[in-house]
Amino acid sequence: MKTAKSVLITLLLITGSIYAIAQKGQLTALQEIGDGSVFKKYWGITKEGDTYSSNASSEMCQIKFENNVNGKFSTFVLNKEGTNTVLINSGFGFLKPNHYTEPSAFHSNRHNLAYVYIDGLLYALKGIRDPKNITTFKIEEIFALSKPAKGEHTSGKAAAKEIKNRNHDAVLEKYFKDMKAVQDNATANFTPEIIAEVDAVEGNEKAKDKDIKDTNAAYWASAEGQKNLGEMRQEKIIFINDTGADVGMCYGQGVSTVLKPGEKHTFSCKNGKVYRGEKIPNNTVNLKRTDKVLLDLNGTNCGAQITASSVL
Repeated sequence: MKTAKSVLITLLLITGSIYAIAQKGQLTALQEIGDGSVFKKYWGITKEGDTYSSNASSEMCQIKFENNVNGKFSTFVLNKEGTNTVLINSGFGFLKPNHYTEPSAFHSNRHNLAYVYIDGLLYALKGIRDPKNITTFKIEEIFALSKPAKGEHTSGKAAAKEIKNRNHDAVLEKYFKDMKAVQDNATANFTPEIIAEVDAVEGNEKAKDKDIKDTNAAYWASAEGQKNLGEMRQEKIIFINDTGADVGMCYGQGVSTVLKPGEKHTFSCKNGKVYRGEKIPNNTVNLKRTDKVLLDLNGTNCGAQITASSVL
């Protein structure tokens, strides 16, 4: 029979082992499971008491490592298993590490999302505005390690069980706190070689950003860009139902809607024609398009307010 002291020691050892794993930087942790490892996606993460519940997706995802300009592993993409269909992208502002040598997360500055892998579970966290100081977050999705490419790891049913039983908030909070100290120490001890690599990464990112801006500027300055810009800036047409009855409208690629008395609808002033629509018996969703043109969106009446009574 275990004494209270031996039980306490056991608990401390278990807790210590979890947090020792958690203190690993993301590059180390992911390299240990290997490029090509497969995860199963879980969503709808909610907490009920001391346990978590989730919904399992049938989608299996495969992680692929990507190198930076220095030829070193720095981020990843997540593809549908066995395909090149990208589920999580690494380009255009997606998934930048929050530290060069000891990242604690990969951050998407477009969606305020961060991805963190800890012992069998890859977390997608939302509400992350400052990736270098993560203090609050909400778990959006969890990817449970199903088939590691190498090594012995928490995977398969064991990883899925962790979703339910692990205290995710506590583990993540401690992880970010511990890793901040690891990152500060690493930065303070950067060698001249590492500093040169960091400069190369930052310089490459700035060059890419400049290239994108220059390409965009050249397009908008071109004849085609100016034409599209002019069309985008054209004032909309406002269609007002000033009658005492519903007005059915059909436009675009099979779109139909009913405008109630007193309601308004806005249209681009250069986008085809709007036809009157009639109700179809036993069909509460779609309308039948008639030959009656309510609006001719040919670019000649931009900014106009047109009443239904004037065109019916």
